[in-house]
Formats: sequence, structure tokens, C-alpha cells
Amino acid sequence: MRSRLVFALATVVVLSAVSAPAASVQDGSDGTVSAQDQSAITEYSETAAELAALARASPDQEPELSAQQQEAAIRGAREGALLAQEQGVDITQEQRQAAIDGAIEAAAQNQEASVEQIQAATKGAAHGALIQNQTANVTQQQAGVYGGAAGALTQSQDATVTQLQSAGYGAAHGSVAQSQRANVTQIQYAAIGGAAGAASEIAQSQRATVSQVQEAAQGGTYGSLTQVQSASVEQIQAAAYGAAGGGVSDHDATDPKKVQEAAVGAASGSLMQQQDATVEQVQAAARGSCEGSLQQSQAVSIVQLQQISVGSAHGAISQYQDASVEQIQAAATGAARGGVTQVQTVEITQIQTIVFEAAAESADEAAQSGTTDPTVIIQQTETNVEQRVTVEIGDDDDQDDEEPSEPESLNVSVENQTVTFENPNDEVVVATVDGDRFGERNFTVDADGTLSEEFAHGFYTVTAQTEDGQRVSVNGESEYDLTVEPSVESVNVSTSDGVVTLENPNSLSVVVTAQNETGENRTVIVGSNDSRTTTFAPGEYTVTAATEERRFAVPVNGQDEATITVEPLPSANATVEDEALTVENPTAVRLTLLLTREDGETDQFLVLAGENETRDLDPGNYTLTAETRDDVTVRINDEDEFTFSVEEPEPEVESLSTDTDGTELSIENPNDVRVIVTATNETGENRTIEVPAEGNTTEEFEPGEYSLTAETEDGRPVPVDGANETTVTIEEPEVEIESLSASSDGDELTVENPNDESVVVTITNEAGENETLTVSGAETTTLELQPGEYTASAETEDGQTVQINDEDEVSFTIDAPETAFESLSASVEDDELTVENPNDETVVVTAANDTEGDQTIEIPGDDTVTDELPAAVYTVTAETEDGDQVDINDQESIDIEIEEPAEETEPVTDTPTETPEPEDTPTETPEPEDTPTETPEPEDTPTETPEPEDTPTETPEPEDTPTETPEPEDTPTETPEPEDTPTETPEPEDTPTETPEPEPEDTPTETPEPEEE
Repeated sequence: MRSRLVFALATVVVLSAVSAPAASVQDGSDGTVSAQDQSAITEYSETAAELAALARASPDQEPELSAQQQEAAIRGAREGALLAQEQGVDITQEQRQAAIDGAIEAAAQNQEASVEQIQAATKGAAHGALIQNQTANVTQQQAGVYGGAAGALTQSQDATVTQLQSAGYGAAHGSVAQSQRANVTQIQYAAIGGAAGAASEIAQSQRATVSQVQEAAQGGTYGSLTQVQSASVEQIQAAAYGAAGGGVSDHDATDPKKVQEAAVGAASGSLMQQQDATVEQVQAAARGSCEGSLQQSQAVSIVQLQQISVGSAHGAISQYQDASVEQIQAAATGAARGGVTQVQTVEITQIQTIVFEAAAESADEAAQSGTTDPTVIIQQTETNVEQRVTVEIGDDDDQDDEEPSEPESLNVSVENQTVTFENPNDEVVVATVDGDRFGERNFTVDADGTLSEEFAHGFYTVTAQTEDGQRVSVNGESEYDLTVEPSVESVNVSTSDGVVTLENPNSLSVVVTAQNETGENRTVIVGSNDSRTTTFAPGEYTVTAATEERRFAVPVNGQDEATITVEPLPSANATVEDEALTVENPTAVRLTLLLTREDGETDQFLVLAGENETRDLDPGNYTLTAETRDDVTVRINDEDEFTFSVEEPEPEVESLSTDTDGTELSIENPNDVRVIVTATNETGENRTIEVPAEGNTTEEFEPGEYSLTAETEDGRPVPVDGANETTVTIEEPEVEIESLSASSDGDELTVENPNDESVVVTITNEAGENETLTVSGAETTTLELQPGEYTASAETEDGQTVQINDEDEVSFTIDAPETAFESLSASVEDDELTVENPNDETVVVTAANDTEGDQTIEIPGDDTVTDELPAAVYTVTAETEDGDQVDINDQESIDIEIEEPAEETEPVTDTPTETPEPEDTPTETPEPEDTPTETPEPEDTPTETPEPEDTPTETPEPEDTPTETPEPEDTPTETPEPEDTPTETPEPEDTPTETPEPEPEDTPTETPEPEEE
């Protein structure tokens, strides 16, 4: 167990070489738990969830910030980058932009913070992240800036801007310093945890200094990232939060370096166990260990302090499965306190094991016994440490019977930054060097040997001891102060147009001090191998220089001091036009402009060297002043201040809109004032048009191009079609083209062109093939086409579309040619029409008459039909059954006349053939007007056949035949009523000697022989 812990300690010591400025710390303890300690032993769940969500926030989201908040974030990041540059760090544009992006993201997550707090937190975070640019990439730096600033701003309700800046700096610095070990996500989580943890304790702690806040945040984040392989990001964040908070809480530490190392050890130790401890337990172990180790820490070294914080945090968290959050924190606090008070009595290699075991045992005992009182647990743990130390001392006393002899003093000298150690003793001596250039380091000098090492310039404290721990004096003193001066070259200082240029050729930063005639000093830091331009108020200055750290003297212009005269900077120029202020900066430095309204409100903006800036302003009275970033006043328009007014703007005018139709130009004016439009043609002649307010005007123009401009009556320009000047074109009027007339007949398309000019008709068939037909003006042209579907369109020879049948495109069909039919032969004889059909298919002949109606005769192919027609004049036509026209006697139609039959006919000895059945009446009794047989007068012969019982269906026997047949001329044209039918049939002997000839339609098809009567 012991060897494993010592290895872990060695790892932490190597990784914790993180530097920071000096300051003071606080608190003492009597073994009881203060109100602050008690309040810290609380649920971390809510805080942990909030901080984890902050760490998970997507940087790709578009930040929703006010202009002032965004400007504050940008300004803070730029100022932080400048501070890093002043410390000798070369900052690229890419790194500066990464810092700005991270700062804006942090501000977007904490929008309740004020602009001052945003600027302070982002300034600190950017400074801390960019100071590590030698090893970190821009993505890691951006994560550090975001984490440091965002974590610090979570405590914006309680911390001052200075404290927020320190927390942001420390967390970003410590997290980015681990860039070789940790990924971007781990850096972001750790930075948020460290900054939030340090800032959260500021309001509670009454004695925390700015340096302690900075070092606590830096140590907590750095230490939390030493165990990245075995801890989750949430545990890393918790360790950083707890260790940083413990570093800021009330205690007696006065050395900020010890605060940092205690936080490093506490955060690292709380994460050393590969386990599933909750984030609340990790936070508690880290906090208790850091806070406890810093109480009464004046008597311990940095190495001892870190060992104690590692061991106590590790021991306490090892009991995570059984102990509560409160028990773990109290055990870590007690073990650390006990270790600090007992460390001087045991070897340095023993103390970590002692505090580990004591913390683990106390946490386990508290869990088993159910003890939750932090004061009791802390006191018990301190007792456990004391008991274990007593055992270790007893073991050492048993082995150490003889008093060792006093060794001779170790000799230390320095030349050109090379330190030489000379050991006159016959045993090995270990020299321990502690200084501000690096943490405590050990140098082993062989017996009777010499060791030389290159040291960075600075002040160091050297102590020594033998390998078995016996003290050895250094240069005759128990503790020797060693000064290593740097080798430096002269700084060059020059002035031009009020700008002072400082050039530092040295490999370390230099502080240049300029004192004016009144004794006021101005200091400027110039980075290593860098130059800096700045501004001083006009006057004469005495300039001296020294290294930034420890202030070793540096020559100026080859002398111990130099005298320079600074001229005033050139005056800035400011103009006001309409509602806009424009400021031109002719100087070689950036200017800050302060704009003050008459009501006292102010606005600040920057104008870069050699550039100008324009700001839109509301109406009112203003005062403008300018100064450099070094607070040197710059005149404006050769005055100390520029006073001006912005008048109410003229009403804004809207654009006119134009439209052309033929030779007319229409202009519409949406404004409530009259507008004058000037139209200039191609020859330069002008024409003015007045357009009434909220009205429009239309005027005739000759064909050509016209440039249009417009203005109100008081001379204000008015846009036309959205532009200050627009061009319109009046075209030659087009000649109206009338529609063509087209028709298809058979296999031809006929097109008639009523226009004066030729028209080209394009005919497209179903396959998409085109054929053109040119139709001259006022002519009609016919084009033969194959059967099929076609479309036709037309245009003039210059491409103007011409309609066909009042359509842009017409469709038509060319049918296959009809089969030719031979003419029918027709003749009329008496009342019969005979038609001969020489064709193969049936033909229907129609004889049309206005009074008799249409008579149709169907004539089969290759056949002749004769049909009787009533007397009348007919028009005869013929067609096939599917409607095709057929000529008759080589004509489409013929007229024929059927005459009335003769009045008398030769007597017929035969009786009429087959008297029809009563129900059938002799073969179609014609309507009265059509009956040619002249039915007898009603008193003689009825037109209707007697009832079946009186009239036989066949020709009656002679005895039934009437003795007299009425004369044809006496037959009435109308059929007599039934009541006139005679009751008796005349005897056969009365049959008339003459029978009138029946009309064709009434004549029966057969006349029976007389003997059948």
C-alpha cells in the first residue's frame, strides 16, 4: 500500500508545477466545525446537475445576447489576450478568435450577469487559457476560456468583478495546463467546476484574497485532471469544485502557492480510487482535504502539504461504499489537519500513508457507528493521525541510538545564471531549492562532489540535508537566499507622432517605467523578444526598465535611463451628416470614443488605427471625446471635445414604380408629397412629369430608351423602381395580326390568311415531325396531308405568334379517303320508283316530300327494287348504312313526280283477292287522302269489312257477293262510319259488269279466279 501511495504522490508532484502570483490566505481551527464548514457539508446534487448541464451546452448554438453583453464578452477576451501578450506570449489571430468565441458562449449561458461581470470573467479566463498557448491547441484554449468564464459567472450574484476575474483566470489556467493529458470535454468540465467552486466560497469567506481565489481555482482544476483515465467528467468537475472551494474557505494559509498545491493534491487524491463514488462524495473528499490541510499550514513545506492533501482525500473517498458525504468530508478534513500538525515529527515519505490510513479508518468507523457530527469525526481522525505518528516515531527511535555528527556547510555560488553546489562532506547531501521560477526541487550532490545547474533568473531559498534527514547548512546559514540575475540587453524607446514604441530584445518580459515632470509614473510591460506601441500624454519623460519578475534592472537606449519627449497625437476628425456620426482616426493607435447625450446617457465605441467608424444616432444634442486605451486624451477637430446636434430626419420617401404598355409610361407615387420625374432620352433631351401625391400619371412616349430620376418639390431624391436612376424602354407598337382560318376536308388542310403579311404555319404529326406551309398575305393555301392526327401553329416571318381559328394551336384530323360508290340508276313509271344498286353493299334511298313525309327504300347490293309511292313531288337521295353519300343517276339527288292514277280502269271479272280478315282490314286501308280506290258512298259500300260472322275471311261465295259494286267515282275520300254499313249483302247476280282498277297500294297481290266465288 505504502509504495503505491508514494508513486501516486510523485506523479502529482511532477504534474503540479503550476505557477501563480503571491498573496495571502486565512483561517485557524480549534477542531470544531464552523458555520461555513457546516454549510459546505450539504447536498451537491443540485449544483452538480447545473454545472454538468453548463459543461454539456453545445457551443454551436447561436448565442442570444444583447449587444452590450456580447461587446463585453468580446472586450474581455481581447483584454485577456493582451495581458497574455504583455507577459511574453505570442498570440495568433486564431487563438484570439477562439478566446472570443469561448467568451461569447460563456456569456450566453449566464445572461443574468452584468456587462461588468461578463467582461471581468472572460478577461480572466482568456488570460489564463492563453498563457498556456505553448502546449494547447485552439480548441482546448476555447474550452478553457468557456469553462473558466462560465463557471465563474454562475456565482455572479455574490462575487465582485475582481473575484470573478481571478476565478476565471485560475480555472482556465489550471485546466489548459493539462492539455497534454486531458481532452476538450474534460478540460471544459474541470474549468467550470474549479471556477464555480472558488467563486462560490468568496461570499462566505471573510479573509480570502484575490490570489487565493486564483490559486485555489488553478490548483483544483489542475489536480482534477491528473486522474483522467479513472474518473468520469462529472467526478472531475466535482473534484475541481470541492478542492477550489476548500482552498478559498477560511484558514490561516498566507502563501498562495500552498493554496494551489493543497488544491492540486486534494483534487487528485479524491479521484485516485478507481471506483463508483458519487459526485457528492468526490466533492466532499476534495473540499475537506484541501481545507483541512491549509489550516495551520505555516509550518509545512509545499511538498508536505501536497502529500497530506493527497493522502487525506484518497483515504476518505476509499470508504465511499459505506460512508456518507458528511462523514467523508469530515474524515478528510480531520486527517489533513492532523497531518499538518504532526508532519514535523515524521519523515516526508511517511506522512501520506499516515493520513491516508487515518482518514480511511475514521470514515469507516463513522459509517459503522452511525456518527454524523462532523466535529466528532474530525477530532477522532486527528487523534488517529497522532497515534500513527507516535508509532512511527517509536520505530525510528529504536533504530536511532547514536547522535549523528554535524556535517559541514554546503557551498553555493552563481555566475551567469549557473548555480554551483560544492559538498565538502564525505556523504551525499540533498539541496532543496524553492523559488518563484519553479516549485521546490531537490539536487543531489555527491560526497566531496560538485554539481552545476542552469537556473532561471529570480530569487531562491536553498536548504540542505543528508539522505537520512540531518540538517546541513548552506553557505554557513540554515537557509540561504540565492539571487540569480538575468543576462539582459538594452531596451530601445522611440517616439513618433505622439506614439511611443518600446522594443525588448530579451528572452524575458520587461517592465518599462516612464516618469513625467510632475513625478507621475506610467508602466508598460513588453513581452520577450517583442515590441509594443503605446501612448503617453504630451511632455518629457525619464524612462527606466527592469525585468517583469523581481525587477532586475535593464538598460534603456544603452543607458541606465533615457529621456524622451512625447508630442500630442494628431487630432481625430468627426462629421455629422443626416442622422449619422462619422469619426476618422488618423493616429497609429486605437481610439476609444465616448459619446454623451444631453440627458447624461453615454455610449462607447472603438475606432481602429487609420480607420473610420459611422454610428446612426437619434435626434438630440451630443458631446464626443476621444482617448487612447492608455487613457491619453486625443483632440477631435482640434478641440478637446466635439459638440453637435442631430436634427429630426426628413420624412422617408418610398420608391416610385413604373410600368410600360405599348407607347405609354405609367408612374405610381406612394408618397404623400408630389414628385417631379425627369425623363431623359438618348439624345439628352429632358421631359418632366408631375406625379401627384399618392396618385399616378400615364403619358405617351415615342419609342426609345429613357433614363428616369425623381425628386420631391423641396429637392429630396426619390428612388424610381428602387434605384436612384432607372432606364425604361418604349417599344415600337406591334402590328395587330388577325387569326388565320383553317379547315380540313378529306386529305387537305386549307388555311386562309386575312393579314397583309405572309404567315408560316407549322404542322406537326403524331411522330413529332414538322412540315411548314407559307401562306402569303390575303391568300388561301391548301396542303395535302396523309391521314392522321395533326397540330398546327403559326407565326409571322419575324417570329410573332399568329392564332389559328382564334387559338395559339389547333388540332385536326385527316381521315382516310372514303370508298367510291357507283351511282344508282333510278326510273319512275306511273306510281312506282325503280332503283338499281350496282354496288356491293346495301344502299338506303330516301324520297323526301314536305306533305307525304320521307319514304325510305332499302336496296341490297347488286339488286333492283321497285316501290310504289303516293302521288307527290320527291327529292331522292341515297347513302350507305354507315352514312356515306351515294349518287343517283350520277347526281347527289334527283327530283321525281308521282302522278295521281287514272279515274277509271278496265273491269275485272275477278273479285278482289282475299277479303282481309276483319281485324286486318284489306291491305292497308290508306288514310282518306291516300286511298285511290275511292271507297263507295256510305249508303252503298262501307270501307270497313263487316264483322267476322257476316264477312268471310276468304272471297265469299257468289250468293254472298254484293250484286253491285259502286262506281269508283262515287267512292268517298273518307271511310264511312260503321252505322252506315248495310245489313245485307247484295245477291251475286247484281255484281257490276265493271270493276275499277285498284290503286297500287290497295291492290291485293293476288286476284282470285271467278270460279272460286
